[in-house]
Amino acid sequence: MYVHGKKLFISLHTYSICSIIKKRVGIKEIAIKAGVSIGTIDRVLHNRSGVSEKTRKKVLSIIEDFGYIPNEIARSLATGRKFRFASILPSSSKWNSYWDKPLKGIIRAEEEMSEYGINSENFFFNINNPESFVKVSAKVLNTKPDGVLLAPVHTSQANIFVKECNKNGIEVILIDSNINSEACASCIGQNPYRSGNVAAKLISRSILQNTRLLIINTIQGYEHSTHLQHREEGFIDWFEKEGLTDKFEIIIRNIPEKITKANKPDLSGHFDAFFVTSNASRLPKLIDIDKLRKAFFVSYDLTDENISLLKDGVIDVLIGQRPEYQGYSGIYTLFNKLILKKKEVINYDIPIDIIIKENYIDYLNHEPGNRKINQ
Repeated sequence: MYVHGKKLFISLHTYSICSIIKKRVGIKEIAIKAGVSIGTIDRVLHNRSGVSEKTRKKVLSIIEDFGYIPNEIARSLATGRKFRFASILPSSSKWNSYWDKPLKGIIRAEEEMSEYGINSENFFFNINNPESFVKVSAKVLNTKPDGVLLAPVHTSQANIFVKECNKNGIEVILIDSNINSEACASCIGQNPYRSGNVAAKLISRSILQNTRLLIINTIQGYEHSTHLQHREEGFIDWFEKEGLTDKFEIIIRNIPEKITKANKPDLSGHFDAFFVTSNASRLPKLIDIDKLRKAFFVSYDLTDENISLLKDGVIDVLIGQRPEYQGYSGIYTLFNKLILKKKEVINYDIPIDIIIKENYIDYLNHEPGNRKINQ
């Protein structure tokens, strides 16, 4: 998948959803354009044999250009069948506006497909409270949706929920992170291990050797968040593979949601680099701002809070995950699977964007919802 503005381009074996919304074209028109029989078009649509690869590619290209509406949509509209989608996301907070972004993409997609009789509802849980997720996911199951878009922040609890969905015939698409569940094959997100590799290389090339690096995790329940663990693992493994473990001292600290005298992490001493595996906006409250500015600072996500720190020279690099795209394409993936009956498996395909002060505005302008579909 690839997004340019709001227009979602899908591989040759799927259809351009945004074009589907715009156009109504039949098999006959496609056959005439391709110079083949209607039977050939039918064989291509159903992935049957008897069609040369050259012809197949030509037909699929024309299908994508025309935005052909498969019979599944026509049947759905004719029968009045209503599909129910549910999205489960962490709620946004004053410390972290990240989750506003996938929600924005979700809402945009829901608006675009409203004419197809799809009812959607969004549910929210406390990112720092696994029990909050358990309660919300139980509520979602009671609504009996056809499909669920899920951000599985709390991995063990999410696994249980996905298995329940599987038992009940509910399609689940993951965004933001994967849980490696056999019950859920599709995930739209970034590879956390490789992003940790990237962060390690950026830092190692930006500071002197024989220095101290601090990895900071800022989500309560870190032990249940495998995507954060994989970022950390990817970071540390890169130094080991490069034979640099004796050149840098790597220290790890977990920051609890509520800091008391009993659980206050030790952030004292000199550090030459900071790698924050999730939300970085709390760091200026915990570490002197001048100390942060002097170090090389890498974190994640183009949130309002992080943009401010980037512009102020506190954060040097943000690793972007295109969250609006994740939400937007996640809803359309449910559409593909449940209505277009597509069987494709989607896994990590989000680029690891390297965002700095000089280019952050370009990334803001290329999320779904910020530009017109056909621009």
